Amino acid sequence: MKRLFLAVLVAAATLPLQAQKPRAKDFTETCDSLSQRWLRRSGVLSYFKVDKALVRGNTVDLYFSQNVTAFPWRSGDPEWFRAQVESLSRSARRGYKLGKIYAGKQPFSALPMPELKADGQSLPTSFRVKDPRGSTPALVSGSDRWPLGLSGRHIALWQSHGYYYEAENDRWEWQRSPNHRTLEDIFTQSYVIPFLMPMLENAGAVVLCPRERDIQTHEVVCDNDEPFSGPRGETVRWKGRYSETGRWSDAGTGFADAKEVYAFGDNPFTMGSARKTDAVTSDKADAPRAVWRPDIPEKGEYAVYVSYRSLTASTTDARYTVHHLGGEKLLHVNQQMSGGTWVYLGTYLFDKGTDGYVELNARSSSAGIVSADAVRFGGGMGKMERGGHISGMPSFVEGALYQLQYAGIDSTLFDDWDDDYTKDYAGRGAWVQEMVS
Repeated sequence: MKRLFLAVLVAAATLPLQAQKPRAKDFTETCDSLSQRWLRRSGVLSYFKVDKALVRGNTVDLYFSQNVTAFPWRSGDPEWFRAQVESLSRSARRGYKLGKIYAGKQPFSALPMPELKADGQSLPTSFRVKDPRGSTPALVSGSDRWPLGLSGRHIALWQSHGYYYEAENDRWEWQRSPNHRTLEDIFTQSYVIPFLMPMLENAGAVVLCPRERDIQTHEVVCDNDEPFSGPRGETVRWKGRYSETGRWSDAGTGFADAKEVYAFGDNPFTMGSARKTDAVTSDKADAPRAVWRPDIPEKGEYAVYVSYRSLTASTTDARYTVHHLGGEKLLHVNQQMSGGTWVYLGTYLFDKGTDGYVELNARSSSAGIVSADAVRFGGGMGKMERGGHISGMPSFVEGALYQLQYAGIDSTLFDDWDDDYTKDYAGRGAWVQEMVS
């Protein structure tokens, strides 16, 4: 009997004490050491933290925080990391063997970035998904194609914060304070707009920006609906002309520049109407046309934005031609996407007067409905009212919230937030989802 008791006692002594299961906080020193070793290995200053230690039998699985998935993991790093954890965590594990280790919910083995094969293609990875390009036409495309670049890709990008209305002080002000004569709200734009955005677009991408990207302070709006009445000038939008030939009909609700200034909740894309016609896929038939002709107040570069309705049978190949001082540019727009907002077609040089224009030809490679609404030229001045005031600043320095309102985004998307400061940055993601749906 004594021998049996001693055998049981010895066996129990060789097992981890269940009352002393390792806890996440027991691995704090382990994580501190891991941070230093990872810095020496990768050159990346990082922070490791165990969020959960899960005991399974005589092993313990460690769940590191999600932030480590952003580190530059290479081939061989997960094996090296496991060896470091195993050697550094012996006391913290309290006799338990090291089980699986995770980054968030992902196993460490899935973290290394894909390596390139000799032909330049990536090796298989668990993160690879089917390339969506080709299954759905891009929102906007020209004659240039870069299949190994970014053609067919849609990239949402914005140039930081901007001028906004602070209700508590009843004034417009910058979101970020000046720092050594540098203002983030403006400085970031100095490289995002003239360099980063064109670089991505020249590689074939469609760049979606929730803020106004055109520094041109003039703005001309051409629409099938009559705009607000009143004088025009330096700080007020100019009026252009719209005309159409062929058989067009009403397409329902659309844009109208119905007010000189817009209060919160006003949506100019519910104040007017849009037009529609059948796409012409045969070369033998005449195709309906719509023309937007601005009266440009001053020679210069102007961004061109078009709008339309996305209908059940909308064409994926609406053909817009921008006639500018340097010639003309044909662009194909997938009208099944991004209806009821402004779609950027590029920035072009226009002479003063009415020589430049945008034409939509209903001839198309895709059957369906071609829709036409307003076209605008230039970024213009701020036109959103808060507390009885407009900002008095060019649109491109204002926060995204005000451009999103002008672009027709549903104001109920901002209901979760009380002030313009929060609405400005929190609403950008909602806008991205609207644009690609």
